[in-house]
Amino acid sequence: MMTLQCTAVGIANVPDAGTAYLCELGELHDDDHASLVHDLDPWGAVYYRWSESGYRFEAHRWCAVVGGPGEHACSFYVTHRGPHQWAVTDPTDEAARAAAEEELFERWPHLFQRKPASD
Repeated sequence: MMTLQCTAVGIANVPDAGTAYLCELGELHDDDHASLVHDLDPWGAVYYRWSESGYRFEAHRWCAVVGGPGEHACSFYVTHRGPHQWAVTDPTDEAARAAAEEELFERWPHLFQRKPASD
C-alpha cells in the first residue's frame, strides 16, 4: 500500500547556509521530520531532523530492510517509523508524471492504451 510523502518543510538556520529541507518520510510518521543531507556510503547518511521544538543534524545508519518492487533497500535511516522508502509516493512527482503522460497521450494517442474507467 502506498502512502503520500509528508509535506513538512524545515528551514536550517545555519550561518551562510540557510537551506529548506522537505521531509522524505511518509505522511503519517510519528516522530521528527527527516531529510537526507549527505550520503556517507556505505555506512549511512547525515539527516536534517526537525520538529516544533527545534532542529539538528544527525548521522544514522541505513535502514536494512529490503523489499518493494525490485527488492531494493530502504533509503531511510535505520530507526525510522512508518512505511519504507519504496512505499512513499511524492505527490509532486506523481502530479508531474501524470501531466507528462497526459501530454504524451494528447500528442500520440495511438501509442497508448487507456484503461477503461472504473465505476
